[in-house]
Amino acid sequence: IPCVPWQSQTSGHIHERKAVVSTQSTWGICLALGITEFMSCDQEMVEQISGILMSDHALAGFAAGLSMGMVMAGSGDEDITQRVYDHACDTQHGHIQLGCSLGLAMLQIGRQSAADEWIDKLLAEDTRPQLRVGGCYSIGLAYAGQNDSGALKKLLHFAVSDVDDNVRTAAVMNIGLLLCNKPDRVANVVDLLARSFNLHTRYGACAAIGAACAGQGGGGEAARLLRRLRKDEADYVRQGANIASGFLYGQSSTATKRKSTDCVAARLRLPRHTGDR
Repeated sequence: IPCVPWQSQTSGHIHERKAVVSTQSTWGICLALGITEFMSCDQEMVEQISGILMSDHALAGFAAGLSMGMVMAGSGDEDITQRVYDHACDTQHGHIQLGCSLGLAMLQIGRQSAADEWIDKLLAEDTRPQLRVGGCYSIGLAYAGQNDSGALKKLLHFAVSDVDDNVRTAAVMNIGLLLCNKPDRVANVVDLLARSFNLHTRYGACAAIGAACAGQGGGGEAARLLRRLRKDEADYVRQGANIASGFLYGQSSTATKRKSTDCVAARLRLPRHTGDR
């Protein structure tokens, strides 16, 4: 539901943007508009944000590209999609390319097979890994909770074969979105990926479990996998495993799950890790 009171305030800030010295302020305004106008498909708002995107400033451009996608989320609007894509291809700023690619993914929310053309186009960007990241997120958002075998096959392919670590991470993470209504299946799917030599792939496995198994509590395959990953040799992976553990044990649906041995052990162990070097 569009938030009308905030709309007038935040859109007014865009008109006053020239008086704002800090680009961080512009970055915040764009993201605020994306949140308050999420899925509103307000064309006037999109045009205002587009002006910031075309300024081609790395920080503000990232937020503008993402915000345009958030305002038009799920619409699949061809004109907006093409404009954001064209700018992502034209700019030399990798940060803006990433923001645009995430905005493109937002445009595909819930569209399933209707999003396939753009998904394939983004994944085919051999020289722009940031756009392939957007392709992975487009799969996760377009097919969220659908357990689509074709979408899963694409994500697994990029998880193990892409040359860019960020694309690998995004591919594994979005397996969690794809299978979010089958949390018991996620751990089995990402088990081998969690043993990968690539630490970014292992981190993605943590994120996939956190996204799909939030609130499930301990005792299952997800908890077993995270126990192992919390002992990973890489700090980055241990960080991801600890974050995912918070999602797994947070707001468990029953008192039994909250008080399970595994959950209690994790809650006692996590504070101790803060003092580790």
